[in-house]
Amino acid sequence: MVVFLIINGIGFGFSSVSLVASVKHLPKNKSGIGSGIVNAARQIGTCLGIAILVTVLNNNVNTAKQNIHQNATGIINQEKLSPRVKTTARQQFNKVFAISGSTKLTSKNKEVNLKRALKSAAKSKKDLPQPKRGTDLYRAYQAESKLNSANQMIVKNNQKIATTLAVLGKENDAMAKIASASKQLSEGNQRVEQGQKSC
Repeated sequence: MVVFLIINGIGFGFSSVSLVASVKHLPKNKSGIGSGIVNAARQIGTCLGIAILVTVLNNNVNTAKQNIHQNATGIINQEKLSPRVKTTARQQFNKVFAISGSTKLTSKNKEVNLKRALKSAAKSKKDLPQPKRGTDLYRAYQAESKLNSANQMIVKNNQKIATTLAVLGKENDAMAKIASASKQLSEGNQRVEQGQKSC
């Protein structure tokens, strides 16, 4: 940009000299008309040139935005992502690349909102894609699901047992010790369940 502006400035300086020189060689009775024509042509040329260049720049920027938007959407569709992440990504990209957006929302804010929404959707554990059937990963996924549901049942049953033993422990010292151990076992199972949920 700096190099082009320097070249533009040098060229503008030479053109100013040539404009003055062209009026200088006119006869005195036509120098006023010549000066007016030169100034009018310069003003009209400047206005038209700026308008055309801004129009071309606008079209190029819009075309580039559309291409980037289409490429981003294509990448999102091709990647193996959860439906929630895909939906969030599409919605956020539509907001970022919207031509008529809120004037209060700057492009930096849109980018920050995009990252925040994608991180939130990626951390969500709902609607996660399942591995392909027949693969080792799918078998491990199924086994982990069964293990998780079995552990939930153990936790529920352990709580019932702990409650019953606590009632019986009031009457018998030996049962009180068993109730205490059962309570610890129940707490351990709850920790295991929380660990499985976090995986």
